[in-house]
Amino acid sequence: MCATWAFATYDDNSILYADTNIFFNGKNVGNTRYGKYVNLYKKANFLDPFFIKFRDKRRWMRPDLVFEDGGLNILDWKYMDKNCFIGYDKKAQQDLTKQLCYEFSLKNLKSSSLIFSELFIPWFYVESVEFAGGVGYFLESAMLHQRFQDNQIQVLKANFSKIQKIYLTHD
Repeated sequence: MCATWAFATYDDNSILYADTNIFFNGKNVGNTRYGKYVNLYKKANFLDPFFIKFRDKRRWMRPDLVFEDGGLNILDWKYMDKNCFIGYDKKAQQDLTKQLCYEFSLKNLKSSSLIFSELFIPWFYVESVEFAGGVGYFLESAMLHQRFQDNQIQVLKANFSKIQKIYLTHD
């Protein structure tokens, strides 16, 4: 659902990477295969930095979306309550670590690029709320646990109803 929203929202040229295998505009966007099961979208000229090899073990990290818009943006969908990022529960700690790994990998690939890290959480707004060019509002940084503030990871309250509507009305 969230990948459909991203492909409907962002220009094809700006999406660099998406952990998805959806059909969009009548075609499967998944164009890269890792292992037996993982099929995802990767822009042709994007060198995927999310591979980790350590002691003969391999792992592909897979952020939900990486796109260019004034820098490199890493977006990960989290189906969690905002309080998890305020109180810093175990899952939020793990998610922060993953985001920092994604950022580290991208920085090694494109050291001169600005990198923005965002976590999207579902939010139900009053239907009449309008967003200036977006799909929601960021939680105030001061509300987030200090580790999120220190690492400049933002949490966006994404308009779930709007995202769901795009998903249900797109092919």
